[in-house]
Amino acid sequence: MRYVAKLSAFGLALAASALVAQPATADPAGTITGSVWMDANYDGIRQADEPPAEGVQVFLSGRRVSITDANGAYRFENLPQGSYRITEQDGPQRWAFTKPGGDSAADPNTGWTEYFTVTAGETEQVDLGVVKQYRDAAIAKVGAPELVRVGDLVSIDVTFRNEGNCLITLYGIAELPAGLQPLGTNAPAGEVRGQTVLMSNGRQAATRLGESVTYRVDARVTGEVKGELVVTANGDDLAEDNRDNNVVRKNIDTI
Repeated sequence: MRYVAKLSAFGLALAASALVAQPATADPAGTITGSVWMDANYDGIRQADEPPAEGVQVFLSGRRVSITDANGAYRFENLPQGSYRITEQDGPQRWAFTKPGGDSAADPNTGWTEYFTVTAGETEQVDLGVVKQYRDAAIAKVGAPELVRVGDLVSIDVTFRNEGNCLITLYGIAELPAGLQPLGTNAPAGEVRGQTVLMSNGRQAATRLGESVTYRVDARVTGEVKGELVVTANGDDLAEDNRDNNVVRKNIDTI
């Protein structure tokens, strides 16, 4: 004999209610807050007389932005638990991060803080010290022969260096004198335009403080050379705080 189960009206109602999705209880959100301050002596330590930095755009993992108020305070709320990092974007004041390891959580060499974990229901304090940006793309060295012969193949090495306090791209141009025909460059996005050689890495990736890039320009001596080789950092088109080291001139003569 086969038995068929029969549910009462109460049992049917109870079973149906079990199939209805119940609203999930949301985990409490986390918060990141902090203060941005101007490090007047660039030591990474906040002194009592160092003022807050107002109007700095603070970015959370590149997705959300908070602008500091008159007290240098910023705040991110309703954050799911997880890992985050913080940076700031250039504004009219052109800020850069100060030295790490003291009262400032950001690294000027990377432009970011380290990743840190936000716990649900908790508030994470992340303070940032900033200084006025000092942009300085310099020509550290130009290696070129002073005397050449017709028919010679010549290599010119140019080293650009970041001597400022913020991330900056390094590129430039070399103007070769008549009689010295440019053949090309090993720069990833190099280009020859007449007697001018453009030296660039293509993507214009920012270099860290103190870093250098070196490019080679190849040329052939096609006739009498009497003139200057002129190398300019950043193609003379980047607003810098120090332009005294942007141009190097070298005399090249034919034997």
